[in-house]
Amino acid sequence: MRIGDWELYPQRNLLRRSDREVRLEPRHADLLLFLAGHRGEVVSAEQILDTVWRGQVVTDQSVYQAIAKLRRAFGDDAAKPRYIETVSKRGYRLIAEVSGDVVHPTPSSVSDTESRATGGHATTRNWRGYALAMTAMLAVLWITLRLYPQTATVPVSNVVAVVPFTVLSSDPDDQLLAAGFAIELAHMLGRTGHVRVIGPVSSALAARLDMDTTVIGQHLGASVVINGSLRRSEAGIRVTSAVTEVTSGYQLWSEVLDRDDQQILRAQKDMAIAITGALEEYLQKGTDVAVLPIKAAPVTDRVAYDNYLLGRYYRHLRNEGDLLRARQYFQNALVIDPDFVPALREMAATELLLFFYGTEPLTEAITTAEANLKRAMQLDPEAPEGLALVGLSHYLQGKYLLAEDALQRAVTAQPNLQEAWMWLGLTQQQQGRLTESLAAFEYGSELEPLLVTAVVDYAEALVWSGRKDLALTRLRNLAEKANDSMDNRDQLFRTLSLVHRKTGELGAAYEWSERALEVAPDSKLSLANKVVLLTLFGEDDQARQLAKTIYYAAQPGRGTMQFLGRANIIEPGILDHALLSAHLEELQQQPDTPEIEWRLSNLDVGMWAYHQNDLARSIELLERALRGRDFPIAKADDDLYACASLVDAQARIGHTSAATTQLTSCLENLIAAEKQGWNSLSLLISKLRLAILKGDETATRSQLSQLFAAGLRNEPILVNDPILDAVRETSEYNRLLKEIRESVELAMQSTGPL
Repeated sequence: MRIGDWELYPQRNLLRRSDREVRLEPRHADLLLFLAGHRGEVVSAEQILDTVWRGQVVTDQSVYQAIAKLRRAFGDDAAKPRYIETVSKRGYRLIAEVSGDVVHPTPSSVSDTESRATGGHATTRNWRGYALAMTAMLAVLWITLRLYPQTATVPVSNVVAVVPFTVLSSDPDDQLLAAGFAIELAHMLGRTGHVRVIGPVSSALAARLDMDTTVIGQHLGASVVINGSLRRSEAGIRVTSAVTEVTSGYQLWSEVLDRDDQQILRAQKDMAIAITGALEEYLQKGTDVAVLPIKAAPVTDRVAYDNYLLGRYYRHLRNEGDLLRARQYFQNALVIDPDFVPALREMAATELLLFFYGTEPLTEAITTAEANLKRAMQLDPEAPEGLALVGLSHYLQGKYLLAEDALQRAVTAQPNLQEAWMWLGLTQQQQGRLTESLAAFEYGSELEPLLVTAVVDYAEALVWSGRKDLALTRLRNLAEKANDSMDNRDQLFRTLSLVHRKTGELGAAYEWSERALEVAPDSKLSLANKVVLLTLFGEDDQARQLAKTIYYAAQPGRGTMQFLGRANIIEPGILDHALLSAHLEELQQQPDTPEIEWRLSNLDVGMWAYHQNDLARSIELLERALRGRDFPIAKADDDLYACASLVDAQARIGHTSAATTQLTSCLENLIAAEKQGWNSLSLLISKLRLAILKGDETATRSQLSQLFAAGLRNEPILVNDPILDAVRETSEYNRLLKEIRESVELAMQSTGPL
């Protein structure tokens, strides 16, 4: 069947044009068939669901996302559609010409297929099981084939890197302005939609590692590299730029632009347009791929723009000191031009990141960020960069469905928004959907192959899926390139410490922890990571004192509290109960506290009460944290640990019926987590605890025998966990305890004094 410029092969789920092939998901091929069968007609979301989804329990959001993916496959623009038109409050209409045989997907044809697959018994339950199996299989294929928008529509050869421009002046600030200029130029090129643009952090780092253009491109997996120079003078600004092919080293194009000093924005846009033309000719070989218009920031005062570029440079470094510096530059820009949209957005991003990486309270971060973001969205409501930040704000507040919707819209409109892919992965992961989040993290890391945060997010998700070796490989490859020019090395080393801890290599975990602190001695995240290791080595007094120092210095951000909360589960009392309770009381008295923060605080204090045998208090707080939530509070595996603790507390206090009901819920959540790809050490520990509570001796012995090989080196949790009282006399338990003690002793010998 021909649809516009494309040929559709329904049996192969394939769209093909003279220069390109795009694989569709089967459901999306069915949707396209349905639209083609009703070409020129407006069909509602309800009609689509009734025919294409055929009785499955899904929402209109599934239709919205499927339409968005079809548009990406066609290279269509929702604002100026050539293929699929959205009719407000009515539905969708295929407007492209259709020729050839049109096959209409119908419920009856699916029923026949289903009947054959199930031996003639097409029951609702069988269909749901079949659908779940197909969904799981498609998820695996999605990961394997990386069927995200860019990989489906942009050939691998169309990968562009923009490295920081050289500054031909002695002003040190001009060096940062040139880096900012390259960031903005890359961002403009990324919006054209037909190239994959390597992120600015990776491009800058590769340039520092090796100044040869072709080697830079090889580091980044790019087909072409764009570089240039910037020179200021009293008369104005001169910008030169060149496009170089990586494989041959041949310079494909170069240009020089002269503008007066107030026209740096104009120079940026003109250069982006010129480079896009050169790339169009080289990468697309003269094809008629639609290129989105280059969009420059609104013209503003030169000093405001200089401050914006400086702020953008520092914001990308993602540590508290540089984020504070970035905030000041954005404030300077907004004093000069209060309606400078890019500065408004970057100011919002900085505030939100200061909560996670710094000590900014979430309520304050959200209030300040949303004020700037609201103004930016009023001035530029459809900007994908703004949508991405709306998604980040919702994510941090625990509003995950809203976050995912905004982030999906952002990456649909601008597939080169690397941060949006990272935040989308975090949002999906926080809903328990680890398999989907891995795909987003992987693609985000391809856009920024040398960005520590991108690689770390992907590596941590790999650890939670049970693939620790692959996570270590990714991290070590990046660590080999780490030198003084790499920003955020402490985060990289800290994550290497975390992954080695998860694999049971405590000596290596401690060494990487110390390296992280050598790079950034005052990092609260790295100090909190050391607290966890000290508890595993049995150094409780040191751990407790360090935890107090971190907590009293300033209210820790969420990242720091994740480490401290882990330490408090390993060795209850590492976090002072008075501090935890005071924080919970403070949150309860603040009506604007995001619910996720209140729930996390209830979880922390509830787990402390559980280990202190204050069962009534523990039940009250854990029920508050867990009751009625749609998504995991911390992570799917951590929630299972809390869920099992609540069952045990209810049973020991005599609430037998409640404990039975809660245990059923925990087991259902365990099955759901495993189906979503979770296979972490925490999940294995929770499986052991739930097997004990269920009274399944065979499963209990099996889990105990697996834990050492899985990386468990946590003697305190074995000794202190009340649920494990039931197995302390078993040979499996005592063998596990002996293996852990011997392993920890060897690790301490290798590390020397702590």
